[in-house]
Amino acid sequence: MTNETSKNEVTADDRRFAKYFLLIAFMLSLAAFLGVIRIFIIEIILAAVFATIIFPVFELLLKLFGNRRGVAAFFSCLIVLIVVFIPVFIIFKIVLSQAVDLFQTAEPRLRELAQRGETGIIGQIKSTQVGRWLDIGRIDLNAIVHDAVKNLANTVASVIKTTSRATLRGIIDLFIILFSIFYLLRDGQKIIGKIRSVVPLSSEHKDLIVNKFAAISSATVKGTLLVALIQSFLGTMILLIFGIDAWMLWGIVMFVFALIPFVGPGAVLIPTGVVQIILGDTFHGIAIILLSVFVVSLIDNFLRPRIVGMHSGMHDLIVFFSTLGGIVMFGPAGFIIGPLIAAIFLTILNIYLVEFQGHLAFGNRKSGADKQ
Repeated sequence: MTNETSKNEVTADDRRFAKYFLLIAFMLSLAAFLGVIRIFIIEIILAAVFATIIFPVFELLLKLFGNRRGVAAFFSCLIVLIVVFIPVFIIFKIVLSQAVDLFQTAEPRLRELAQRGETGIIGQIKSTQVGRWLDIGRIDLNAIVHDAVKNLANTVASVIKTTSRATLRGIIDLFIILFSIFYLLRDGQKIIGKIRSVVPLSSEHKDLIVNKFAAISSATVKGTLLVALIQSFLGTMILLIFGIDAWMLWGIVMFVFALIPFVGPGAVLIPTGVVQIILGDTFHGIAIILLSVFVVSLIDNFLRPRIVGMHSGMHDLIVFFSTLGGIVMFGPAGFIIGPLIAAIFLTILNIYLVEFQGHLAFGNRKSGADKQ
């Protein structure tokens, strides 16, 4: 009897040890696996977002091609390439050309400003009402122009070098994203099934996390990205109509600003209008400022709530910090990844509050009793 009990105890200990050993081995292997693929994490997340958004199109193609998932996934990737990445590549080429032209024309203009000194445009700016009001006379504009000319050549060389590396990296990232989208669409259900079987949560909570990922992906792209595209397009057209140099380049800058909550294209348009007024073109300057305030900026207030609706379910402050933090941490893709991480965190937090509300309520009651 004693030997049989001892044998059972050893068996229980062995099983407990095996579970802990397996858990530790799993955590170590997971850390090693994440270390291997960490340089592709951004591309994988973006692929998951695009795959989620284009999934309804994939389902339509699946019916069209007789349930052949590989063929449907291939044409879905082709649609993403045509609709998203090819226009981005064309815009990038135009922006690069305008940036080079801007740098090439900027240096002669700056040298001319430095040579003319007070007799040129610098003197005109100081003599305007705005110049006198801002007391620009105290600022040594000639010294600023000389420093700008000195640093321009280094800036141009740095930009060209960085752009060359970014172009190569962009091509590689594009291939990785499309490659991932293909397999996520083709085998997505199996992948999600495997992940669901590993996560130790109820089916209801698993569905909540998956649905939240899909909702935030859709809300971010439809809301943030679409509104930013509309605003930056209008801002770019305003600059083009009023003859502002490098209008496409500034359009891309406005697009980036439009992705950041509470910033928007006005960060480019309003200073541009002010500069036009200072340079003496008062009508164009006032027109640009008015169009920025009463047309471009109002689009965000009008369209974003209707496009996004209640999909995100996040406070504006959380969206603001998660967007900025995402851009700082993940680069341009951070405007999608940042809010996505914040939304998943809030979803898991809500699950935690539901699961442990009894313990939390008990802790609050106990804390209140101790105070009494």
